[in-house]
Amino acid sequence: AKIAALGIRVRRGCTFHGLSFNVAMDLEPFHRINPCGYQGLQVTSVLDLGGPSGMEAVKAVLLDQLARQFGLTLHPASAMPDLSLPA
Repeated sequence: AKIAALGIRVRRGCTFHGLSFNVAMDLEPFHRINPCGYQGLQVTSVLDLGGPSGMEAVKAVLLDQLARQFGLTLHPASAMPDLSLPA
């Protein structure tokens, strides 16, 4: 069953990316389409699979698992240096 979608686009040498993750939402509209073009593909959510329903709880688990899978150490954005370009 589909629980998330990942998108990557490259346009004029720039990359764009996004992630959608079904946490606790009304999945009824997905019954009227072919998700990702696959007829009969079932769509589910974190809540339907017995996971947490709050975004902060899901965010914490998702970040922890991504860091573990990719061998990363994550730091809060507020702890990052300001890398913006001078005006």
